[in-house]
Amino acid sequence: MPPEFKPSSASLTSAEKTKAVLRYIRKAVDLIEAYIEQEDAALPSWVHGKIQDAGRLLGLVVSAVEHLKSRPNSRRNQ
Repeated sequence: MPPEFKPSSASLTSAEKTKAVLRYIRKAVDLIEAYIEQEDAALPSWVHGKIQDAGRLLGLVVSAVEHLKSRPNSRRNQ
């Protein structure tokens, strides 16, 4: 059976690329959480720092999305 067709990343829309990155982030978080829970291992301080930075950046994105959703001329509100 031939492999499943997957379009090249160049042909994906901006929204599709963004969703692909979000899926990657979700999987990465699951892997990191599983490692911490299973191994009960201490992560290096620089890793904690990067996780903190990523959390802050994602928080900014969430705030921006919430703001866009609340705007009267947003596509969702039309």
